Amino acid sequence: MPAFPYTALIPGNIAWFRDESDWIARTGVGAPHDPARPYQPWRDNAFQWGSWWTTLGDDSVTYRVLASGLTPIDSPEFLATYANINSAVVAAFRQFAFLFPNGVPYLRDLTIPKSWAKSLNFAVSPPGVSQSAIPYPLDAGRLSNLMLLPPGPDGIVMAQDYQEFGRQNSPALTDYAAMLAVVDGIRKSGMSPKDQIYAIRVAVTQGQPPIPAI
Repeated sequence: MPAFPYTALIPGNIAWFRDESDWIARTGVGAPHDPARPYQPWRDNAFQWGSWWTTLGDDSVTYRVLASGLTPIDSPEFLATYANINSAVVAAFRQFAFLFPNGVPYLRDLTIPKSWAKSLNFAVSPPGVSQSAIPYPLDAGRLSNLMLLPPGPDGIVMAQDYQEFGRQNSPALTDYAAMLAVVDGIRKSGMSPKDQIYAIRVAVTQGQPPIPAI
């Protein structure tokens, strides 16, 4: 299974939108704005529909959400996200820790008033711009076999099955002398340093270097 955006982990009871323009395009009506509240491009339909159980307990509700930033592997935040779900996922992170020098995405608890949970708000800057934006709730249970991967150039956190991640990143080139010869050839190829790094990684994981574009 290829990697996919983390938003696929948003549970079915959450109606979510990328931004205000997405809301307008999908609903055809003006977006709700409340300047007294943080930006929140989602609502929990369990509250919207008035299920009886949503009236129980206190006036707040707690969700698991994607934290901003990254955390080191084996940090308390990392273990709170992954350790109680699947030890094999933790082992995969540890095995490939060299691929995550800046850390990995993790989840945190977020408690908000139930009155906020049942309604969207597009009054302030979009997520990534406003620090007060309320992130999408996620189904933490679906991480049972998944690794959250640091965002790429597009800024999107991806999720991938740990076994598939392992297959894609395990070394196919295991002969040390052969590996040195391949690396030496790549270094003399005339490729840019960035392309050389990419070519070396491909060579080690796939068994042969990519053919540079002419």
